[in-house]
Amino acid sequence: MSLINLLPHRAAAKKLRLDLFNRHLGYSALIGLLLALAIFLFLQEKISKQQKSNQRLQSHIALLDHKIKDIEALQKENQALLIRQQAVEDLQLERNIPVYLMTELAKQLPEGVYITSLRMDKDKVTLQGVSPSAEKVADFLQNMGVDSTWFTRPELLEVVSSSANLAAKAARKVSGFSLRFQLKRSNLVSPADSTAPEVTKRSSP
Repeated sequence: MSLINLLPHRAAAKKLRLDLFNRHLGYSALIGLLLALAIFLFLQEKISKQQKSNQRLQSHIALLDHKIKDIEALQKENQALLIRQQAVEDLQLERNIPVYLMTELAKQLPEGVYITSLRMDKDKVTLQGVSPSAEKVADFLQNMGVDSTWFTRPELLEVVSSSANLAAKAARKVSGFSLRFQLKRSNLVSPADSTAPEVTKRSSP
C-alpha cells in the first residue's frame, strides 16, 4: 500500500529553512553582542588604567613642580649671597688699591724722582712730580709701561723746567712733569689669597 504525503512539503521545507536561518541570525547577533560587550569592557579597563596612570603622573608632576620652586628659591638665595660676597670682596679690593698703588710707585720711581700730587679716578691715575732731568721722566714712563705688573698705558702730559731750593743757599734745575696711567685691575687679588703680596696682608684689619 502506497503512502501519499498530502501536506505541502515545499512550504514545510521553506519554513524549516527560515527557522534555521532565524536561529543562526539570533546566534550571530548574540555572539556579536557578547563580542561588543567584551571589547567595551576591555576598552573601559584600558581607559581606567590610563586614567589612574595619568593621575599618578599628575601627582608626580605636582611634586616635581613644588621641588622646582624650592630649587629656584634656593638658586635665587644663592645668587643673592654670591652678589653680596662679590660686593664685599670688591670693597675689600678697593680698600687695598691705594696700598698696591703706593707700593708699585715706590718700586718704579727712578732715583731722584719725587711725586708732589696724585689724583685717582676709578682706574685712572694722574700724578705730578719733579725729576732731576727729563731722562729720569722717560725712565719712569718706561718702567711703568714695561716692568710694572700693576700699571698700564702711561701717558706723559707735560714736562716743564723749574728750579727747586735744595738748601738755604742752593738751587738746581729740575723738570716738573705730569703724567697719567691706568691700573690693571685684573691683577688685583683678594687679601685672603695665599698669593697676595705681603703689603696687602699688613693692610688687612
